[in-house]
Amino acid sequence: MTNRGSPTGETALQAFMATCAEIDDMLGQIQALRDDHFGTDLDRVNWGDVGSAGHVADKLRQALAHFNHRQ
Repeated sequence: MTNRGSPTGETALQAFMATCAEIDDMLGQIQALRDDHFGTDLDRVNWGDVGSAGHVADKLRQALAHFNHRQ
């Protein structure tokens, strides 16, 4: 693990843990939005809603693939 290169004196571990906390927060927000169907009125769902959800699913698949390749 390297601790070089931070202009603020922050270690790589500190930066990594802060980023993990940020990801946890974003995942919580995504789950809350999902629980509310992303604010979509289910009686008025259209193909644009499908496309938007598909776009988000694609980005999440990319994020998972990014980290799963390390295993």
